Amino acid sequence: MKIIIIILFMLHYVQANQQITLQLNWLHQFQFAGYYIAKEKGFYKDAGIDLSINEIQYAMNLSEVLENKEADFAIGRSSLLIEKGKGKDIVALYSAFQNSPLILLLREDSNIKKIEDLKNKKVMLTSDEMESAPILAMLSSKKVYLKLTLKKTLLDKKAVDFF
Repeated sequence: MKIIIIILFMLHYVQANQQITLQLNWLHQFQFAGYYIAKEKGFYKDAGIDLSINEIQYAMNLSEVLENKEADFAIGRSSLLIEKGKGKDIVALYSAFQNSPLILLLREDSNIKKIEDLKNKKVMLTSDEMESAPILAMLSSKKVYLKLTLKKTLLDKKAVDFF
């Protein structure tokens, strides 16, 4: 259903033979199969759309990609709600309500049994995960908050202190 709504919006938005770029929020994989199949079957071409589908790149910020007009559409995450709240000019075409797949993993010997046990601990998160609505909601529900310590690693991970 999500694919159909986005495709219909694209059909309404574009003019004949228009180049359109769709920015994915992850690497090319099965969750985006609907877009690939529609392209392979010529649905976009029949509607006058020359569609490029781009996978995410290292340290890419999806709202900046749209702002800088590097893509016409993007598949987003819950962090876009936070971006919108900060005043970004973002329009949501479709929202699929589902359970978040995000989790925090830790070692068994960490003695962390509940969210409150994260206070005064350090974890590593990507910059996108630090603005993830499900993670922020989970933490703030237990009065645990993030404090960024600027320790960038090779994998775009940043150390985060909880307080």
